[in-house]
Formats: sequence, C-alpha cells, structure tokens
Amino acid sequence: MTKETTAKVVGLDLPFSTKHAIEISDFIRYKSIQKARTQLQLTINKELAIPLKRFHKDRGHRKGEHIAQGFYPQKASKYIISLLNSLESNAKDKGMDQSLLVISEIIPNRAAGRWHSGRNRGRMKSTNLTIYAKEKKQKEKTKKQIRKREKK
Repeated sequence: MTKETTAKVVGLDLPFSTKHAIEISDFIRYKSIQKARTQLQLTINKELAIPLKRFHKDRGHRKGEHIAQGFYPQKASKYIISLLNSLESNAKDKGMDQSLLVISEIIPNRAAGRWHSGRNRGRMKSTNLTIYAKEKKQKEKTKKQIRKREKK
C-alpha cells in the first residue's frame, strides 16, 4: 500500500462502543464509499439492520431481513458516515476518482475510557477508528467479450 494510491482518515475517541464498530466494520469492508454511506443511512432510518456475526448473544432475529441476528446502531452510523465523507474529500485532494473508491481497510480499536459523573458513574465507551480507501481497478474487457457484444 503506497501513500499515492490510498486515502486515510482517523477518528479518535469516538463516543460509541467498540463492539458496534467491529460489527459495522465487518459489514462495510470492501464496499464502495457511496454504497457504504447509503447502507449506513438506511440503518439510521431503521430500514436495514447490520448483521451480527461476533457479538450476538441474547439478540433477536430481524423480521423480513435475510439475516439471523441484527441491530440498528444509529449513533455509530452517524459518526462513521462523517468519517466516510472526510475520507472521500481526502481522496479528492490526492486526485483520486471518487466513483472508484473502495474501503480497503477499516480498523476499530478500543480507546481510553473517559470518566463521567452522574447517577450512573463510571467510564464511557470510546473507539478509535482508522479507514483506508483505494481505487478499484476497472476490469478491462477481453477480446472474447468484445466479439460477443459485436455479434449481438
């Protein structure tokens, strides 16, 4: 991975659970930025559930979806959408084509817990998130595919 062909964005101390970040990361990894953004927006509107693969204990099934367990992490989705917007602008500054951008890596890590006061005192969950994107190569058409199209 070279610096010229990839764009990067880092979110530090984001105020949502690392478990949510892991599940969302597994869901949007290797997707285009536009597709990931629209799917996360559908999650915020509670129209598309994020499938749970790792942290699914005591979670119910989602009616009408083709997944077992799922959930709607609205707060985390909002923050990740803003990071994707920032990632797209970083790629634009490098001269990359936005229509070909694909999320190549997304790395969620647990951040330092912050203390908060109030009735339920303790630590607030927070997450560090790093996202890398690179341009997807367009498939070149072979001679066989060109001949098939010409015959039609």
